[in-house]
Amino acid sequence: MNKEDLKAIQELLREELKPIKSQLKENTDILKALGHKVEVNKAEIDKISNDTAHISGHLKSIGENIDAVKEVLGRHEVDITVLKRRPV
Repeated sequence: MNKEDLKAIQELLREELKPIKSQLKENTDILKALGHKVEVNKAEIDKISNDTAHISGHLKSIGENIDAVKEVLGRHEVDITVLKRRPV
């Protein structure tokens, strides 16, 4: 093989590799975009988890307040029953 043959082979290889290089760049760009999207989604999920924890805390507090109101109402019901039984 002479120099001209080697140059021809090199040029042929360069031409054959162009679409592969282009596809590799496109794939790399897609992977970077997907990686960014994963980070965004994770941040959104973390925010939702945080919001859910806050809501859960508020619901527990509301439940405790309802229990306290039930206790007060129960005592009032007992007082009303006692007063109804008393002669006037």
